[in-house]
Amino acid sequence: MDKEVLKLAIKGGYVIVGRLAGLVAGDWADCRILVTCEARIRAQHLVSTSGGSASGGKKFLQEAFKKIKARDKADRARYKKLYGLDLLNKNPYNLIIDNTKPSLKEIKNIVIKKVEDFLKNKNYG
Repeated sequence: MDKEVLKLAIKGGYVIVGRLAGLVAGDWADCRILVTCEARIRAQHLVSTSGGSASGGKKFLQEAFKKIKARDKADRARYKKLYGLDLLNKNPYNLIIDNTKPSLKEIKNIVIKKVEDFLKNKNYG
């Protein structure tokens, strides 16, 4: 999949979304955006989307938080081993957006505005 992402990035004209897309596309990407979210919020989302209740069980929330943290640690080690990439390195990104508090609609508007501003500053629009 990562090879396909790179092919699309080289070809140009695509919006590519994925956990490693910004890193894989590298300098071929006009704009690389990292969307972050605190682990506790991601755990709440996991509980609520898996049929649980974020308020209905501290135990479920704690288990989800542990899973999120373990997955993050495993992914970081895997990407470091496979690609030599450190997921904690935010330097390759042009824009970093924290998705911890805003709603989906607010995030959409933030992303659109920041990308428009970025592209204007790069003389694309």
